[in-house]
Amino acid sequence: MTGSLFGHEECTLKFRIIAAVDVEGCTESQQHPVAFTARDGWTKIKLKDGGWFDYQHLGVSPGGTHVLHARSSGGGTGVFEDLLLVGFHADRVRYDAKKRDRLLMTSVGIFTLGDRDDGEIRFQNNKAILGRSRYRAQETIIPLDEAR
Repeated sequence: MTGSLFGHEECTLKFRIIAAVDVEGCTESQQHPVAFTARDGWTKIKLKDGGWFDYQHLGVSPGGTHVLHARSSGGGTGVFEDLLLVGFHADRVRYDAKKRDRLLMTSVGIFTLGDRDDGEIRFQNNKAILGRSRYRAQETIIPLDEAR
């Protein structure tokens, strides 16, 4: 991913606006280059202003929905979390006079978790289950493949 999608302090807001990303095409641009680091299952992007964005891939449903736990900070004290649901689809596209294969990553759902959500996230029977937290009095069940 390039900085135009994830390399900004409002990355989850941008993800809500962007419906699909050409995965290969976005890596070809150097308009918003960012460096990635990986540690303890989290992929992190540091931003110039002291902010950052990271995500952890939690799994894939039988229907192909990928579940990502995302966190971001604009450099202040907040650590804002979301559960991102994405799908992938391959197709062909014409650029100038040439055709090429492309892989599209599509947003199929987003669930705001809040600032430093302390609830557990788990999978069971094709559902993501958000455990009780300071933001949720009871578990929240998210059917994964109904959104697609």
